[in-house]
Amino acid sequence: MELVPLISSCQLSRMNIVVDNTELNGNKVLFTSSGEIYELRSVIRKSLFGIIVSAVSLMRSNREAVYTRSSRQVAIKIFSRELLNMNTNETWTNPMYEIASVQYLNGEQSSRILKQIECCSDEKNIYWITNFYEGDDLFEHLVKYGRIEDREAQRIIGEVVRGIQYIHSKGIAHRDVSLENIMYHPQSRTVTLVDFGLCTLVRRNESTGRNIRQAAIDFGKEHYMAPEYFSMDEVDPMLCDVWAVGVCLLYLLLGFPPIGTANVRDDRYTYITNGRLAELVAHWKVPLSQSAIDLVESILQPNPMDRCSLAEILTHPWFEEPQTSAGSLVPMSYFAPAQSNELCITQMFVSSNVLTTTDVGATTAERPSSSTSSTGNTPRASAFSLINPSSMRSAQLNNEDNFCSRHADRLHSFRSAGSDAMDNERARKHTKHSHDNRRI
Repeated sequence: MELVPLISSCQLSRMNIVVDNTELNGNKVLFTSSGEIYELRSVIRKSLFGIIVSAVSLMRSNREAVYTRSSRQVAIKIFSRELLNMNTNETWTNPMYEIASVQYLNGEQSSRILKQIECCSDEKNIYWITNFYEGDDLFEHLVKYGRIEDREAQRIIGEVVRGIQYIHSKGIAHRDVSLENIMYHPQSRTVTLVDFGLCTLVRRNESTGRNIRQAAIDFGKEHYMAPEYFSMDEVDPMLCDVWAVGVCLLYLLLGFPPIGTANVRDDRYTYITNGRLAELVAHWKVPLSQSAIDLVESILQPNPMDRCSLAEILTHPWFEEPQTSAGSLVPMSYFAPAQSNELCITQMFVSSNVLTTTDVGATTAERPSSSTSSTGNTPRASAFSLINPSSMRSAQLNNEDNFCSRHADRLHSFRSAGSDAMDNERARKHTKHSHDNRRI
C-alpha cells in the first residue's frame, strides 16, 4: 500500500475584501472548495519548501465581499510547487508523503498527534491546513522555563508514548521524535506530536513477527538518533523511536541535552549506556530518583532488542512516583523567542532564501584539555560539562526541513573523514530504496 494525499482546490481572492470594517488585500484571503475562508495573518516560520502561517477563519456577512473574523485559529503550511519540483529529489523529506501520512493517521482521531483540517491547492502553492496549537514546543519551553517538574514530566512522556503507540499500531514510524516536534500547552495540558515529514511505513515479517528493517539512512536530529544509525546498515525505525523517547525523557528531567551523539566518542553516551547515569546526575546535582534513572537506562540500551517496549515504559514504577523535585535547574528565559514576520504572500517565494542553511552543530559538551582527564572510576570532566546554552538555541533551528537540507549537502560532518565512503554508500542505498521504505 502506498499513501497518497487527498488534495482539493482553492484560490486566493482576486480582489480586496472588507473584514471587520477594514479593507484587506485579496492575496491574504484563501477560499477553499469546502466553503471555508481563511485570512492569512502572520508567518510562524520558514520551511524548506515554503512557509508556515497563522490564519483565522472568516465568516460571510449579508453583504458581498464583506466578512467578519471568527475565533477559530488555524495553521497553514504553504508549499511552493516550484520549490517542491526543484528539491524533492535532493532531500530526504517529502511534504506530500507527510500530508498523506497524517490524513491516514487522522482516520481514527487521536488528540495526541497533529490534526489536519483540509488540504487544497492552486496553480502555485499547496495549502495544508491544520489545527493551531497554543504554547511552545517542548524545547522552547525548556529554553524559557528550565527543567520540568517530575509529575508533569510523567504526564508529558505518558502522552508522547501513547501517541507513538498509536502511530506504530497503524504501521508508521515517526523517525524524528524530539522535543522540538512535541507541542506543549501547560494551561490546557495538551501534548501533541507533530512534524511527520520523515515518517515511514514499516512492513512486518509475518513469519518472525518482527518489523522488516530499513536502510540506516540518518533521519532525525543528531542528539536524538539511536546508536544503530551509526553502527548498522539496517535499522528498525520503530525501535529508533523508542530510543528517542528515552532521550526526550532525560532531556525533560535534566533541562539540557543529555547526549550529543549516540556513539562512543560522546562521553555522556558512554556513561549512560554503561549503567552510570547516576554518577553523571550526582555530579550535575540533578535530583533524579533511582526509579527515573532505572527507566532511562532501560530505554537507552545500545542494543535495540534490549530496549524496553513502549508498553513497558507506561507500566514502569516511575509513573507512580511522587514529586521529588521542583523548580528550574537551568533557567534560560533570557533567550528571546523568535519574532513573527509580517506576512507578504506576493513575495514569499520570489527568492530561494527560504532555504535555511543554518549549520547546526551537535550539542556536545565543551572539551577540556587532556590534562583534565582522569583514570579509574571517575568520569572525565568532559562527560560532566553542562551544555553551552547557545548550542541549545542552535539546535532548535534544526527544524523539520532545514535539517534535511543540511544533510543533503553534508552527511554528518561530526564523523571522521574515514567514514565518508560509508556515508556515500548509505546515500546511494537511500536513493535506491527511499520509495520502497514508504510502502507496505
